[in-house]
Amino acid sequence: MAQRYSLGIDLGTSNSAVALSDIEGDSTEVLDIAQIVGANQIGEKSTLPSALYIPHAQEFPEGAFPLPWPTEGGAIVGQFARDHGALVPDRLVASAKSWLSNPQVDPRQRVLPWRSDIAEEKRSAFDVSRAYLDHIRQGALHALRQRGQEIALEDCEIVVTVPASFDEVARNLTAEAAEAAGLGKVTLLEEPLAAFYAWTAQAGKDWRAQVRR
Repeated sequence: MAQRYSLGIDLGTSNSAVALSDIEGDSTEVLDIAQIVGANQIGEKSTLPSALYIPHAQEFPEGAFPLPWPTEGGAIVGQFARDHGALVPDRLVASAKSWLSNPQVDPRQRVLPWRSDIAEEKRSAFDVSRAYLDHIRQGALHALRQRGQEIALEDCEIVVTVPASFDEVARNLTAEAAEAAGLGKVTLLEEPLAAFYAWTAQAGKDWRAQVRR
């Protein structure tokens, strides 16, 4: 059966975002993503900073960072991770997407945060990408439930953007991370092509005339 919706995920190096398109209704909107913005504080933002913070076991009280969905692993993703991690860089993972395509490092090896003194708590670039995608999935579904829309992922064609510079290994790892995050099989779309599609949608039916100019 053909999907009615398209869920587009921009898995960015610095920030990520998700948008839902109603294929039948020809409408698209960016979904706000719930995330930790402070101790016992949740905010809904249109972008999710692509940052993961690994707190020390005794750094915060238990239950100080509740989200509207079950979490595991103890790591924090999003705005608080970025802001607090800037003060404790030894426990901050950023630019994980770049590590997926680094030929000098095994993307499945737990080496992040890079040059950090923490050992057993480190994550791989694959682990972190999966964590971002899982948060985006949960955040999108939560945003829809909040307004009474129970849309199943099976009803969506899911597209994830990747850099044009990604080699086949990095592309496959991104698709695998998406599947591990509960998104199922996704379509990968190179970022320049995604930008072109976005421009043509904004330009409307006369986009070809604008190109000729």
